[in-house]
Amino acid sequence: MTRRIGAGPGTPRRLAFAAAVAASLLCAGAARAQSVTVSVDRTSFTALASNFGGANISSPDTPVAFGDPAVRAFVKPLQPGVLRWPGGTVNDFFVWNTGRIPAPAGSATSRTRPGVPTPIDIARAVFSPYPAIGFNREVARATDELQPILDGKGGNPLGDREHGFAGFATALGARFVVVVNATTDTAEAAERLAFAVARRGLPVVGFELVNEPYFLQVPASDGPIALPPGALRVSGAFADGGDYLAKMKPYRDAIKRAFVSAGVDPGRALVAIGGGYAGDTSSRNRTWMADLAAYTSAHGAWWDAVAFHFYPPESKADDFATKMTYANDGLATGTDPFVASYRAMNWSAGKPLLLTEFNVTLNDRTIEGSVYAGVFSAEYVARMSRFPETADVMLHELFSSRDGVGVPSTAIDGAGDWKAELAAAGQAGQVLDTTGRIRGLFYTAQILGLSLADAAVNASDRVLGTTVTGATGSVPTRSATLPAVFAQGYRGRDGSTHVIVTNKGADAKLVRLVVDGQAVSAPLQVDVLAPTNGDPGQVNTASAQPVAVAHAAVQGPMTLPGYAVAHLVVGAP
Repeated sequence: MTRRIGAGPGTPRRLAFAAAVAASLLCAGAARAQSVTVSVDRTSFTALASNFGGANISSPDTPVAFGDPAVRAFVKPLQPGVLRWPGGTVNDFFVWNTGRIPAPAGSATSRTRPGVPTPIDIARAVFSPYPAIGFNREVARATDELQPILDGKGGNPLGDREHGFAGFATALGARFVVVVNATTDTAEAAERLAFAVARRGLPVVGFELVNEPYFLQVPASDGPIALPPGALRVSGAFADGGDYLAKMKPYRDAIKRAFVSAGVDPGRALVAIGGGYAGDTSSRNRTWMADLAAYTSAHGAWWDAVAFHFYPPESKADDFATKMTYANDGLATGTDPFVASYRAMNWSAGKPLLLTEFNVTLNDRTIEGSVYAGVFSAEYVARMSRFPETADVMLHELFSSRDGVGVPSTAIDGAGDWKAELAAAGQAGQVLDTTGRIRGLFYTAQILGLSLADAAVNASDRVLGTTVTGATGSVPTRSATLPAVFAQGYRGRDGSTHVIVTNKGADAKLVRLVVDGQAVSAPLQVDVLAPTNGDPGQVNTASAQPVAVAHAAVQGPMTLPGYAVAHLVVGAP
């Protein structure tokens, strides 16, 4: 039985309304809707990694305290099975044991010894000679925005199974991926981090060496990368993909060594390299992967897994129909074709694949957070679950008013907004404890859609053979079409059968479920996300949340609305 997720806790009237809407949506119009048959074969299956679906967390982009019981209770119904810490570009300046970005040396809040460069100082020195490199903007953002916010929160340290980020993940029943700062921090620091993880028995999936290292390249023609005087031995940046791998080998060795020192099997220390962007055909991406291949041919592949990120190309058009076409194209090109090419690469063949960031788009706020983005997210997770090498798939990001758990911009105390308030505290050398003081959290439509897929995959251990026949309809991609209706079945660990069904078209469909050749007559427990007004661009905001997951028990065929995603559960036989 899945959880019922409404617009937020403490909203029984909304949940009652959602249940009434579900009964109407799933039963009305059955005679008019075209019929689609979803057939699940439980004798045909592949293994599914545990804790498969979840989300990335970018530490400074949220005011929440990870020990806050109210925040944990709000997130838990989404059932994330895997999280990523510290997540995003913040990793490239992050010091794991304090959970902070050290301020520039010599500043009022700097805690380092005089003359010792901090991570921000190192990044400035390395990248400032190359103003055209986009990472310079991230260096400026780290100094001006991220560092004081993290200071104002008191940092986001690792912690243990009760406290810090590890306590947050444990309370949710989630495992997590650690992103290792291997650009402005040392291999020795990575060893201490891995030792802490191993000794504390934390639920870690593995260690990702640098967030998106392909963006941290400086011209190889300029010779050796110059670090500022007094800097510890760090990588700083990379001349190319081969240089990245050569510099990461000591970090990998340090992580494995730490597990041995902690008395833990080093085989449990899964170390992942940054492979590139899934489905990206740009020359930068091709060159990066060619560099990895050349290194592998010369030195072998010492890594255990490969991390990829996936953001489909963005539409520059204003109309929502075009934006949906681009999203559909991402589903078509960023799944089966991408995995086929991944399997053919000499540096990745046979190694687990970690999709540690994905979204419907990178920057297009028109489609982010919408019902359609929720349908996209659920289908992307379901499509990627069909490949046995996929170990996890994580939405970017968990706390976000655009596409995750929404956080109103209002201040915690006083006037203004929480970012300004936390930054002011950090700049004054103070810590603002937000525990129990966050008001107005809400679920975006996108994370609600994702939660339906996560509920299915994280409760299951097998991906079952699934076919869809009948009047599926079609939706456009950038160069072709895609069936409007997609479905994927799973075997629950309790013996139940879970099915995710998406409808990317406007027309409702009458869905008949067949399992092992027999039409299902037992009642189906159904959770469904659909627009309440028929608009695939419908969103939830801090002031209004019209979209909620509706729940119903359905006997026989069910009517799936247009632009909807449903999670069906058939009880254990």
